[in-house]
Amino acid sequence: MTEGLRNKYRTAVVTGGSGNLGPIWKSALESWGINVFIIDQPFYDVRDQASLLLAKHNCYEEFGVPDILLNNAAIDPKPKGQSGMHDRFAEIIETNLIGVDNVIKTFVDDMKTHGGGVIINIGSMLGFVAADYRNYEEGFMKPYGYGTSKAGLLGLTRNVGIYYGQWGIRCVLLAFGPVDSENWTMEFRSKLMKTMPLNRFIWKEDCVAGLRFCLESPNLNAREVLIDGGYSAR
Repeated sequence: MTEGLRNKYRTAVVTGGSGNLGPIWKSALESWGINVFIIDQPFYDVRDQASLLLAKHNCYEEFGVPDILLNNAAIDPKPKGQSGMHDRFAEIIETNLIGVDNVIKTFVDDMKTHGGGVIINIGSMLGFVAADYRNYEEGFMKPYGYGTSKAGLLGLTRNVGIYYGQWGIRCVLLAFGPVDSENWTMEFRSKLMKTMPLNRFIWKEDCVAGLRFCLESPNLNAREVLIDGGYSAR
């Protein structure tokens, strides 16, 4: 099966290579024989078109035109310290939503003329359900800019998939519930765990399986894949 992915895909551009999920995507793609070019700060910024043009040039010099765009870069305020509902709204939208559009605009025309490919936008269950303030510690509220940006990704995914499908480019939203992380406090972990129907968080293996499903499903387009353990079904 790995050979099939290697034969179908050559190069992936992954934004946000650091953080909780970035290393998972890089490791999985490379294990399948796919070249990975990372767009991440401090070298590149998805909010800045000039920076993305430099990334594009460097990617093409090293690997050529990508056939996978994996939009992972995001601002995701963690439940530490004080936070309000309105905090950093414009900054979050600029990175999590406008940044995705910037990346697509940078690469998609060349993908059209090089045989197509797939665009995978990394979403969250908070694009489908609102954050529950009762899950968080006193003094922290998940800024609604995050959920708004992830909900916007669904609309973007559908429109990109429909339009660019004519050139063999699929666009998929791959969204997750809470992926297990050492960044969470014990109080937050305890509260959140009680709300998970399977009594566990999303694992690294879930992320890798979701990514592989998106790559291996030739008719999965303009739709979402949500792996949240059933949280949003309640």
